[in-house]
Amino acid sequence: MIAGSSMGGLISFYAAIKFPDVFGGAGVFSPSFWIAPMMADELKKQNSSAKPAFYFICGDQESNTMVTDMKAIYDVAKQSGYKHLFFKSVPGGRHNERFWQQEFYECYQWLRRQIR
Repeated sequence: MIAGSSMGGLISFYAAIKFPDVFGGAGVFSPSFWIAPMMADELKKQNSSAKPAFYFICGDQESNTMVTDMKAIYDVAKQSGYKHLFFKSVPGGRHNERFWQQEFYECYQWLRRQIR
């Protein structure tokens, strides 16, 4: 597994799609997808039979586009054959370590169940 928040969320997502034989799952917390709009194309290009699990989570108070950016990548993953996907937008969630810390255990438990 790999997990990260903000830029770390973006990096964790990218690492999992580039190295699915290494990372069976990724916790993608408040990912900075606006920095790398090509992530949807990268996801579509992956033709490996190994499809990591993705746990996407963000707060609805992070930015004007956080939820929609993350949902767009989630939708592409779903359309691209990824089966183990989780999406959560937390009402009142903000872009900070406290929010991510509160949500980490649930992410970890979900990913453990997916990649056994």
